[in-house]
Amino acid sequence: MFSLTVRSSNPALGWRREPEGKKMELNPEHPAYTISVVAQLLGLHEQTIRQYERLGLIAPCRTIRKTRLYSQNDIERLECINYLVKTCGVNLSGVKIVITLSCQHPEIEQLLKSKRFHPQDLEGPSPVSKKSDS
Repeated sequence: MFSLTVRSSNPALGWRREPEGKKMELNPEHPAYTISVVAQLLGLHEQTIRQYERLGLIAPCRTIRKTRLYSQNDIERLECINYLVKTCGVNLSGVKIVITLSCQHPEIEQLLKSKRFHPQDLEGPSPVSKKSDS
């Protein structure tokens, strides 16, 4: 999680007020990061992030001038998508299915966030192969 040290806070901007000298954290749902910052943080190309948006995998907020703004939750979701694609080898259709399942099953979401998820975990038992007598 990203944390910032700030002396004053503005609750309207999503900042939480903390006692003097303590770190202030941004509300994880507050959109604060532009696409260029997110791309740099995650090591992704901006067009890749835009493609994920077109496919409905991520839905950033937009400013009046249509600038995309991403929250901490959006960044965590992008990390999960990146993990599924690059580490697990899941294609984008599969990512969409896993994201949908993770919304319905919190245990899958926790596995994704901890990067312990493997697509094989979703498969049912494999059919028993029968030997033919010949």
